[in-house]
Amino acid sequence: MKIYQHYQGETSDLTFLALDLSEWNILRIEVEDKNAAVLLNNVKVYEETYEQTSGEIKGLQFRFKGSGMVDDVLLTSVKNDTVYYDDFE
Repeated sequence: MKIYQHYQGETSDLTFLALDLSEWNILRIEVEDKNAAVLLNNVKVYEETYEQTSGEIKGLQFRFKGSGMVDDVLLTSVKNDTVYYDDFE
């Protein structure tokens, strides 16, 4: 079962996600008590609540339209225990 919100840039205003892609940026997603928040460079840009739990994370996928890079991926539990970390070195 997939539970997600999907937005198309052609039909939705996504300017709140605009970043200077010539610099490294920090994307953080916080999920707790059925509340999710997206932070870009430590600024909350999006919040959503949900009813149905999606269960445990089974994988991560990074997709770019054009070139892109990812560095330092960290997943922590609600108790701040490291669940996954990769610095791609």
